[in-house]
Amino acid sequence: MEIYINPEEEIQCPYDKSHMIRRKWMNCHLTKCKRNHPETTLVECDFNFNHRIPESELQYHHQICPDRRKLEIAVVKDDQVDLNKFPIINHNVPTEECWDNENVASYDPEKYCRDNEIIRRKDVASAAQRRQFRLEERKRIDDVRRRKEMEEARRNEIAATRQAAFGAQNRINLPDLEATGCIKEETPQRVAGILDWIQMGAKRPVIPKK
Repeated sequence: MEIYINPEEEIQCPYDKSHMIRRKWMNCHLTKCKRNHPETTLVECDFNFNHRIPESELQYHHQICPDRRKLEIAVVKDDQVDLNKFPIINHNVPTEECWDNENVASYDPEKYCRDNEIIRRKDVASAAQRRQFRLEERKRIDDVRRRKEMEEARRNEIAATRQAAFGAQNRINLPDLEATGCIKEETPQRVAGILDWIQMGAKRPVIPKK
């Protein structure tokens, strides 16, 4: 069971018997008081910095030091911990993948900022240089926007071309309905529109409700 130590308790300074210092401030006091007593041959305890003992008595003090118990308990607890309680199973999974063999360029933040709409600023420069830099940045951002618009238009054009080619391949070749007489003059306009839609290539026509 841990023994409670009152931090407000006043204890005697080992360098000057007239100094009564609170336990919580003793650490700082010893550092200052040691400089004021350079002739003193007291040494520090290995278990507690506040313990100052004559060098000839240090070995005996280590045997009876009350703070030695704290360190020994911690060491014993560490020795009793079962490191194999949750063993890690090493699964040797064969793989031929090696990222080191891939010839991929490293990330360049300067190039990424230069090719995208990212606002940059220059602080360490004269007023004229900063003004010129802002003008160049505006021109760069305008060029980036125009390039993206052109790329978007090109992608839309390619998508439209592919869609038209795909529709032409899947178009159903039906005979001319007017030539075969399927659409007559008295055929309702809505029905005629559906038949025209079927002829243009729709696979599943939707007949509107009445």
